[in-house]
Amino acid sequence: MVGQITNPPVTLVQMTNSWRYYQDATAPPANWMTPAFDDSSWPKGNALLYVENAELSAPKNTPLTLGRITYYFRSTFVYNGNPSNAVVRLWTMIDDGAVIYLNGQELTRIRMPDGSISNTTFALSPAVGDAQLEGPFDFTVHALQKGTNLVSAEVHQVNATSSDIVFGAKIDIIDTRSVTCTPGTKNATNDAFVPIIPKIWINEVMPNNSSTIPDNYAQYDPWIELVNLEHTPVNLSNFALSNDPTTPQKWIFPPNTYMPANGYLLIWADAQTNQTSGNNIHTNFRLNPTNCFVSLAMNYGNQWYVIDSLQIKSIPKDNSFGSVPDGNPTRRQVITNPTPNQVNKLDFETKLNLRVSTSSNLKLGLQLQPGLNYNLQFSPSLDNPQWQTILSGVALNPSNDLSNIIYPTNPAGFYRVILTQ
Repeated sequence: MVGQITNPPVTLVQMTNSWRYYQDATAPPANWMTPAFDDSSWPKGNALLYVENAELSAPKNTPLTLGRITYYFRSTFVYNGNPSNAVVRLWTMIDDGAVIYLNGQELTRIRMPDGSISNTTFALSPAVGDAQLEGPFDFTVHALQKGTNLVSAEVHQVNATSSDIVFGAKIDIIDTRSVTCTPGTKNATNDAFVPIIPKIWINEVMPNNSSTIPDNYAQYDPWIELVNLEHTPVNLSNFALSNDPTTPQKWIFPPNTYMPANGYLLIWADAQTNQTSGNNIHTNFRLNPTNCFVSLAMNYGNQWYVIDSLQIKSIPKDNSFGSVPDGNPTRRQVITNPTPNQVNKLDFETKLNLRVSTSSNLKLGLQLQPGLNYNLQFSPSLDNPQWQTILSGVALNPSNDLSNIIYPTNPAGFYRVILTQ
């Protein structure tokens, strides 16, 4: 009998990895993304590669030259596992859009149109505000091979006058290996120990706490809430939190810190470790109130593996960002009524208001929830509907941001709103 065991992720490309890059006015040869292409004439630099004035959640290492629509990047990594049983996990920091390749085969597109892509192809609107960590994106691919692998990326501007460009990527490999089961006989011992990863998640984060809940020193500081979905307590001695994508072990939990069974743990992310006392735990870093990255990592075999992470951009003070329901990393949103050490709840609704103006055009009004991405779409019919995006973007405040939009010339049809994190 044969079973399957999934190993912890192994990082083979760091967010600050070295890349060959091309930023000339002319397009590179058509085979630029393949292993056969010789990139030795391209300059080399560590990510993030950038033209960007804003503070980002990873180091800005290699400046680029502004004025191109498309920038090209290549790097290699060595993989010694079994490609047929592996998952490629990708994290990116990109402004504005990109196409990613593995050994010359397209892996994914991020904010790029369908069809053929050239050096004059623009990324999809709207433009990215500031680059932020995106992912994880998991792929089971045939292009991965044992030995040296090439990852390539072309990063596209949203228009010819874009004022910034950012690129960085992190790649993990997750191996799933077969093991022989021995029912009725002595257990086999020739396989290496594989750790069990507890169901611990980042559940809620408040980067800008001015009045919601004070710490043990009566100070209103940023906080991180973890949730334990296990039915038994979990020792966090080999876990760490960080606000830096390149250093997952930035703050390691004190010895014998336990998560209660099916419970919560609140950590003060205020860079005041001297205030730690009992269950009042303080990290050695402070969360950025406007561009906040948080990761949770686990140590195995003297290597740190990120098991959960999130990024928060420009949410109102005293609002939090968390999972609804608890412990679901795929369903995260702004929480206007924060619930530290309590169950997270849905606390918003979206209303779409339509009216015809005196000019017989349709005016749209949409009640917005800060921090959520809104995609307003129109279709002239529900018989084989062809949904067209009218407007999309992240709401920055709870106003009727779409109240003055007039669309389309012939407004008869159907409208829908898609909300995403």
